[in-house]
Amino acid sequence: MNIEFVDLRLFVNVAECGNLTRGAERSYLSPPSASARMKSLELEIGQQLFNRGNKGALLHKSL
Repeated sequence: MNIEFVDLRLFVNVAECGNLTRGAERSYLSPPSASARMKSLELEIGQQLFNRGNKGALLHKSL
């Protein structure tokens, strides 16, 4: 397993903001890049991290 620091920082920023776009801005990433990184991280660890919806991205209940 090889998780990059950028991905961990993005995860924390999205979790704190509750929104992928704002978390991407705080991480100095574009929203499409941030989304791709989060999907890649979820595949890497084999666990859904966020419930994404119209009202933002909330941590998945199993976390």
